[in-house]
Amino acid sequence: MTVQAVLGEDGTIQELTIETPNETDGLGKRASEAEFIEQFIGKAGPFAFGENGIEALSGATVTSTAALTAIN
Repeated sequence: MTVQAVLGEDGTIQELTIETPNETDGLGKRASEAEFIEQFIGKAGPFAFGENGIEALSGATVTSTAALTAIN
């Protein structure tokens, strides 16, 4: 997994890309999709699941946690 974030001057995430080339289709690969990524845009960390609208991917807890750790 590769995570790249562009932060604004106020510390909010302006752009975010998550590459998941080795993750399982339909599970971990969903971390690369807009639905997962967009929940971080315009927000400042640190992030935690269940707070501030940040939700893990169902069925992909390990990938979700890895992405969250990288973003933080």
